[in-house]
Amino acid sequence: MRRFPPFLVFTIVLCFHNFRSTSFMALKGERTLAMIKPDGIYGNFTDRIKQVILENGFFIVQELMVQLVVENATLFYSEHSAKSFFPNLVEYMTSGPVLAMVIEKTNGISEWRALIGPTDAGKARVSHPHSIRAMCGSSAQRNCVHGSDSALAAAREILFFFGDISAGAGAAAAAAVELYIGLETDWWEHRRQTNRLLPHITVEHDEL
Repeated sequence: MRRFPPFLVFTIVLCFHNFRSTSFMALKGERTLAMIKPDGIYGNFTDRIKQVILENGFFIVQELMVQLVVENATLFYSEHSAKSFFPNLVEYMTSGPVLAMVIEKTNGISEWRALIGPTDAGKARVSHPHSIRAMCGSSAQRNCVHGSDSALAAAREILFFFGDISAGAGAAAAAAVELYIGLETDWWEHRRQTNRLLPHITVEHDEL
C-alpha cells in the first residue's frame, strides 16, 4: 500500500476542510450590494471599510471600481426621482468613483444594513457610534456607503453593476432577479449600453 508523507496528508485534509466549510457558508449565505460612495473613496476609507466587512463575517464575492455618469446614477436611484434632494444626490454620486461589492453572509441584507447604521451619519454617531456611517459619513446624503434594503433591491442592484450572478444568491434573490427582468425588459440593455467604466481591476473572489 502506498504511503503519503505526513505533511501531504495534512495539506489534503486541510484543503478538504476548507472546501467543505466554504461551500457550506456559500450555500447558507445571502448576497447583497455594498457600495462605497465618492466621499468614502476620497476620504481614504476603502481599506478600513473592507476590513470591517471581513471582520464581521462577510465574504466579498466580487468588487468593481466604476465611475457613474448622470444617466447611470439617475437609473440606480430612480425610486427617489420625485424627491427634492434627487438632483443633489445624482450630482454627488457622479462626483467621483464608487466601489461596488457583492458581499455574502447569512442574513446578509439585514446584517449589512445594521453594520452601516442609520442613513443620517450625524444621527448614526449618536445612536450607532460603531457603525460605518458614524466612522466615515458626514450627513444624510454624504453617508459614505450604500446597502440594499431588500432581496429585490439587492438583486436589482447587483444586476446593475455585475450582471446576473444570482446562482448562489439564494432562492429569494434569484426570484427577485427573474421578477425584475420580467417587469423591466429593457433594463439590462440600458445598463450594458450606458455604464462608463474607469480603468479598474475587477476582483472575482474564489467561490469554492
